[in-house]
Amino acid sequence: MMLGGYAILAPLLFFYPLGAPHYKMKEEKQKFILKVSKKSREFYLKLTETEDEKASSEATKAFQDLEQTRTHLITSIPVWPFNFKSIEAFMGIVVVPLFPTVISLVFDFLNEIK
Repeated sequence: MMLGGYAILAPLLFFYPLGAPHYKMKEEKQKFILKVSKKSREFYLKLTETEDEKASSEATKAFQDLEQTRTHLITSIPVWPFNFKSIEAFMGIVVVPLFPTVISLVFDFLNEIK
């Protein structure tokens, strides 16, 4: 029962504190993307309002580049405060201590079968 409680509580205690930074990171990402979107809209409006061929092509290029950057940012900015290193830490702190207990239980089970 204690092993089961540990298996449930340990991940909860490890990941629960990461919830607050997650919401803050998500909020900041939205603010940043909104700024980029506003700039993109400015280029779009300039594009629709201009009649000069050269200015129109420059505005089109700027708009396309900014939209491509915005799309990349939406997918590449993380909103969770963990990465491979923190998952690695989780494995080391929470999962590895379970191995001796689980191995002991397996050997006990195998001894009972014989």
